[in-house]
Amino acid sequence: MKIWKNTGMQKTIIRSIVCLMILCLLSSFAVSEDVSVEVFYRDGIISLKYMTVESARNAAESFTAAGSYEQAPEYRQYALSLIDILSMDEKDVNLKSMTTRLQFAGENEEFRKSLAENRLPSCESLVQYIQARQHEEAGEYIAALNIYKNIRGLLDSMDRRINLSDMAYQQAEELYRNGDYQAAAEIFQNLDYADSAEKYQQVLASHEHQWIEATCTEPRTCAVLGETEGEPLGHDWAEATCTEPKTCRRCGATEGEPAHDWQAASCTEPRICSRCGAAEGEPLGHDWQEAACTEPKICTRCGATDGEPLGHNWQEATCTEPKTCARCGVTEGEPLGHSWLEATYASPQRCARCGATAGSPLSVQIGSFVSFGRYEQDNNLNNGPEAVEWMVLDFDSANHKVLLLSRYGLDAKPYNTEYGDITWANCTLRTWLNGDFISNAFSAEERAAILVTEVDCSAAQGYGRWNTSGGSNTQDQIFLLSFGEANRYLGVKYTDDDDGSNIRSRITPTNYTLKAGAWTSKINHTADGKPS
Repeated sequence: MKIWKNTGMQKTIIRSIVCLMILCLLSSFAVSEDVSVEVFYRDGIISLKYMTVESARNAAESFTAAGSYEQAPEYRQYALSLIDILSMDEKDVNLKSMTTRLQFAGENEEFRKSLAENRLPSCESLVQYIQARQHEEAGEYIAALNIYKNIRGLLDSMDRRINLSDMAYQQAEELYRNGDYQAAAEIFQNLDYADSAEKYQQVLASHEHQWIEATCTEPRTCAVLGETEGEPLGHDWAEATCTEPKTCRRCGATEGEPAHDWQAASCTEPRICSRCGAAEGEPLGHDWQEAACTEPKICTRCGATDGEPLGHNWQEATCTEPKTCARCGVTEGEPLGHSWLEATYASPQRCARCGATAGSPLSVQIGSFVSFGRYEQDNNLNNGPEAVEWMVLDFDSANHKVLLLSRYGLDAKPYNTEYGDITWANCTLRTWLNGDFISNAFSAEERAAILVTEVDCSAAQGYGRWNTSGGSNTQDQIFLLSFGEANRYLGVKYTDDDDGSNIRSRITPTNYTLKAGAWTSKINHTADGKPS
């Protein structure tokens, strides 16, 4: 890249090279699993399908042997819970522990999918089965029956549902004979027996309603079966007063608390109830805020004022600050601006008014580093692009021209996006360098300093043994070094002549460049010891 800058008496040319590399790494990884682990895993799933205590134990052992393979840990918890569930009729088991294990396993979405694919009961179904057994043992037959209906076909749920239905039916008849019509009616209403609906109506018809009149919160209710009629009356509220809460005229129920509707005290008035006019406390008094340049003394509470504004205490404008009030900080007008004296080779720019300096002296040394432009380098997009460092390759002191080379490889791009014979004039890399890259890496002011240079693409710029055409010369702002230029400034030689000792021409790619696909050598390093 050649960069020219015209500023008064000086012209600056900066020429830099962006290291671009193409790398295609084809990596193949052979992933091997211990076949025996997968066998244990599959055997465990097959064993679970038999739904016996012995097969569940075998499954638990298989999943233990499978270790962490796929969902083996969750299947092991599932198998242990299934052992306990299938043993419930033979021994006491910890229902809470079973439920916890199943809930833990059921949290894994992939495990739930695996159960469905293998046509095994879900963890939720097994938890429901445990709950049904708990209701059954507590004599809550209807609650257990309703669950067994939802998990029809799971384990022995069908047989248990039939047995419980018989037991519940007998229980309801016993309750009916003993005159507990409400409990008997509830059971008959929830049974699926052919005559359960008839029995329910028989219970309803076998007694006379003993109505309890409706209240504010309850409808008219039968004291025998609990049947209801109509709606609750609802409260007949009398609004709250300052000393009494909101009260129902019918039942005496209250809601809320009695309270004055206090209006906050002001600077000149105490706290006053807007409902009854009662007063409490004293006025707050004014909360004065001291006078400012444009405002008199003001009460922060009510806005009352006292006295006059203070007026501004002006400090004269400087190079970087406008005329400013020392008291409130308000400004007037614009900063005076620096009165710059041009930089020399001995000193940077200097302001004749305040003595501030800017930039650096004009002198440049070959081999030194300077910063120019910004481009992403650390691959952390959150902190923005970093300053680009350039090495001075050459310096034309008479014309104040500087030739720069990027210190690091800034990006990885192909010479041309399509394979084929292509010269510099028509390659996509040239288009990118003088388009996207120059727009992204430099500000408008920096781009204005970059001159258009005629790039020499003649055979003289190539390696002498090559019999190839470099194409026509181009007019570019940014371009790559030719072989001749690389040989001149960096001592680069053709492969057959290169003994590998030239480390000056090696560069280190940035983290951003590596992410873009750049390759680094494990054995060849740059002059400062970094991978190249």
